[in-house]
Amino acid sequence: MYSIKIFLRKDHLNQDGTRAVTLRFINNRKKRYYSLRIYVFEKDWSFSQQRVKKTDKEHARKNKLITKFENKAKNIIDSFFLYRANMYLKLNMNSLLNYSYLFIENYIL
Repeated sequence: MYSIKIFLRKDHLNQDGTRAVTLRFINNRKKRYYSLRIYVFEKDWSFSQQRVKKTDKEHARKNKLITKFENKAKNIIDSFFLYRANMYLKLNMNSLLNYSYLFIENYIL
């Protein structure tokens, strides 16, 4: 099973005080992180809604981009798992896990 979450990175602070909005993909307890190349101040981030607050001047544009990336990631992963069902008999589980990460990395961003 997999999960996707959008969050604000707290472990890295840019020189201007902003933080990166990041997509976290978890598959079989293995985590991968993808920067969405969207940067916001922590005070402008809603942790409950996982979106940029209206206090940011470009909140509408940034939230549209976040939604776009999230939907694209879900569609790609759903497509992969449908495709994987057909490939399951041809590949062993280890190569399948590695292939899933390559598939996602090539098409998610």
